[in-house]
Amino acid sequence: MDLIRIYYDEFGEGEEEQRVDEVTWNDLEMDKVFAHVNHTRSYIGEQVLYRRLREPKSDRDWEAYERKVRYLQQNEQARMKIEKVLSRIGKRSENYYLPGFLHDTDLWTIRNGCLYHILQFFLLFFGVLAVFAEKSIFAAGFLAVICINLVIYMRTKWKYEVYLYSLGSVRKLVDFCKGVLADKELCKVFEEEEVIEATKELNRVTKGIAGFEMRKRMSWTGDTMALLRDYMLGITLYDISVFNHIMKVLDKKQDKVMCLYQFAGEIDMINAVTYFRREHEKKVCIPEFCREQKISAQGLYHPLLKDAVSNDFVTSGRTLLSGANASGKSTFMKAMAINVILAQTIHTCAAQYIQLPGMQVMTSMALRDDILSGESYYIREVKYLKRMLDRVETGKTVMCVIDEMLKGTNTVERQAASEAILRYFANKQCFVLVASHDLELLNKLQNEYNCYYFDSLVGEKDIYFDYRLHKGIGGRSNAIALLKLLQYPESIVEYAGELTGMPYISGRSDR
Repeated sequence: MDLIRIYYDEFGEGEEEQRVDEVTWNDLEMDKVFAHVNHTRSYIGEQVLYRRLREPKSDRDWEAYERKVRYLQQNEQARMKIEKVLSRIGKRSENYYLPGFLHDTDLWTIRNGCLYHILQFFLLFFGVLAVFAEKSIFAAGFLAVICINLVIYMRTKWKYEVYLYSLGSVRKLVDFCKGVLADKELCKVFEEEEVIEATKELNRVTKGIAGFEMRKRMSWTGDTMALLRDYMLGITLYDISVFNHIMKVLDKKQDKVMCLYQFAGEIDMINAVTYFRREHEKKVCIPEFCREQKISAQGLYHPLLKDAVSNDFVTSGRTLLSGANASGKSTFMKAMAINVILAQTIHTCAAQYIQLPGMQVMTSMALRDDILSGESYYIREVKYLKRMLDRVETGKTVMCVIDEMLKGTNTVERQAASEAILRYFANKQCFVLVASHDLELLNKLQNEYNCYYFDSLVGEKDIYFDYRLHKGIGGRSNAIALLKLLQYPESIVEYAGELTGMPYISGRSDR
């Protein structure tokens, strides 16, 4: 994943606040969601898909996007042809560094280019005089320059050969784009004016890269003539000059290379989405975007669950979830948040139907103490909540997903602070989805928030969940029942029941 995210880290667009931040990405286990959607055939496709999932935007040109998806869905032969060419680009680990390589071309350019040109001049100068003047001093000068050039060549050789894979990746990228544009059918669907222009401008430099690659590969074979040719070129500093020239061209045309990078990666990404939709058949849908501050979903489920229970859900802003432990609250909230992200990135949702406005998703769910930074659970939680409050203040539409608010402190202060924060959210333009076991808090806020709950059925030897969303406040607690089912000593179970006034009772929980 560190390699895959290089492109996003180097070329991510928009304000940091508009992206899926690290807290939300980790809370929702988006690495796993990415892996589930990732049917790409090249490292470029992987990196572009990852970046897309980190940058939700509801105002993309979805019509053009869907036209490309439909074409690949309806033309299996063309899709297989694209996959075959993308597989040639492949997923070699060295190639994932290409975005970083291009972003900092100045770091890889070999310094003192003028000195090399001077040495090349003296090599030619002394060589000609040694032949025609027939004086030993010129021959000695010629040999001296040869020795200097060889030393320089051997010391710098390792540097540009390390990045030969990256240069080769540029050539393969341009070749792929040329192939797409050369195909009349593919060109009708995927053609972009700036891609055509970028391909033409980079065509010449790719020929230089191809020659450079060929010479290096021949020298790696160990063949005597190939090695001799390599050293002869080393004496002239030809390859160093060629490498420097290529790097300068790439530096000037970095925007053209990245244009092709995005173009090729998007084709691979769209192909992966096509595969993902086909894999899930009728279990996914295309989202509808609206300006109304309302989310309406039917048959919504978590995309990572094999036999997920789907739910219908409608909200115009604020929602409180209650219910028993393990009854499905957190999973439902994650499903909701993930689908909001998928809607604005790959235009595909794990639901039968969903309509929503564009929004940013922010979560506070999988919290833990940070020993290295010295931050306690509570400190981290209030920081996570503060970033939500700051974002809501900007007036941008945000979905705030919170699992058990402020449980890192004592009951009195937790209830007071939670109520204050939730009432603050109630007066802002945002979507809020909060799970809580605090019935007192739920009762206080039931007029400001829509209330739903998940229920459970406790039996003698097991506990059953329907994972269905129910309207209202309910879902009897099953904490003590779970102690009994896990065979805690009977005295513990009974005493806990007496202290809470909720003795363990078998059967259906009250609604």
